[in-house]
Amino acid sequence: MSWNTFKDSASKYLNNKQIQDSLVLEKAKDVMIDIWGEGVEQKARVLYCNNDVLTIAIIPEELKEDFEEKKELFLEKLNKELDIIVKDLRFLS
Repeated sequence: MSWNTFKDSASKYLNNKQIQDSLVLEKAKDVMIDIWGEGVEQKARVLYCNNDVLTIAIIPEELKEDFEEKKELFLEKLNKELDIIVKDLRFLS
């Protein structure tokens, strides 16, 4: 394999991964609003997706508890809209 071929392949993979991650973040925001309603984005932010784990920062502890209770519903709705599978959620407070 020549260097150019490797470089091109790596570039395509990175761009594809970046696009997938951006799509996951946008869909996750939509699912948050669908479950918790308008204004939730003021209290919770989707930060990033790494190794199929979506990380969300949540300010009020009560909302974090609600996210934990509805974690399976969130993942189900999110994965239903994506070809990519998000396996878990991680919450930061």
